[in-house]
Amino acid sequence: MLRFASLASGSGGNCLVAEAAGTVVMIDCGLTLTDAGRRLERAGLRIVARNVKFRQGEIDLVCRDREVWVFVEVKCRQERWDDGPGAAVSWWKRRRLIRLAQHYLKWMHIAEAHCRFDVVAVTPRGDGRFEIRHIPAAFDASGVV
Repeated sequence: MLRFASLASGSGGNCLVAEAAGTVVMIDCGLTLTDAGRRLERAGLRIVARNVKFRQGEIDLVCRDREVWVFVEVKCRQERWDDGPGAAVSWWKRRRLIRLAQHYLKWMHIAEAHCRFDVVAVTPRGDGRFEIRHIPAAFDASGVV
């Protein structure tokens, strides 16, 4: 039987710890950020920045989809948990990401911008592979800030 638990990694990202038949395997979901980036590039987005850190928090990926700035939250969760990775982006997390996006645009001296907030849901499978699902426009800024 395969069991999963979640914990923080030393790199600041989240890890899943899988235990099967006495063997413990740690899956660094930070490594899946690269896979998520590839998925977005295949969808036509251009990655501008990864792991943008501010005092208030971190933006996983900043992308461009033509004229639209896309701020991406990458969530890694085990499929047997009650809700999927996309549902893990709570109201508070959405609010923080929106404020971080505003801070990023100000920091980059971008006064006018069309923005979108996407989620990339990463679900580890029991065979060591990942299911990666891109959810474009997963939420918007109306009523959150």
